[in-house]
Amino acid sequence: IASQAAISLENAHLYAELREAEQTVRRQENEVRLLVDLLPHHILVTDPEFRLLRANRSGLDYLGLTFEELARFDDFASYHPDDLDTLRTAFVPLAQGLPSQFEIRARRHDGQYRWHLFRYVPLRDEAEQIVRWYITATDIDDRKRAESRMQGENLALREEVDKVSMFEEIVGTSAPLHAVITS
Repeated sequence: IASQAAISLENAHLYAELREAEQTVRRQENEVRLLVDLLPHHILVTDPEFRLLRANRSGLDYLGLTFEELARFDDFASYHPDDLDTLRTAFVPLAQGLPSQFEIRARRHDGQYRWHLFRYVPLRDEAEQIVRWYITATDIDDRKRAESRMQGENLALREEVDKVSMFEEIVGTSAPLHAVITS
């Protein structure tokens, strides 16, 4: 009877430790989930066939969808029509199980398209089989707009330099003529 009581006491102690460990894991999972939801990046986790398993709050809010709606969502409808060829090309390495990265415009819940950098990375098991895809989408619209402005400014500046160069060739570069032109 004493040995049964000792075993029972030991089992109760082990059970209490197990419950405490489970509570710690649950608390840590909630903390990680909160942290991922706070990120401004859109984060998705899919199975090997790209069926949605998880999505963070930022991604759901951007699309204006619930998790259940996103799981049934037609992805191609949410991308700019001019970017569909880029998207199709980007899926070639994915079909081979390779990571992929590309920039395309994704439509927000209000209909506005914004540029995003998409990254797809596979998680593999011990047998090198894909068990998950981790996908992030980072809003790069401000950067793309700044690049476009800079390209436009560079083009205008080049045109201006070409005009000045051409004018100098026609008129000449003598000091008296240059003085008249610049005054």
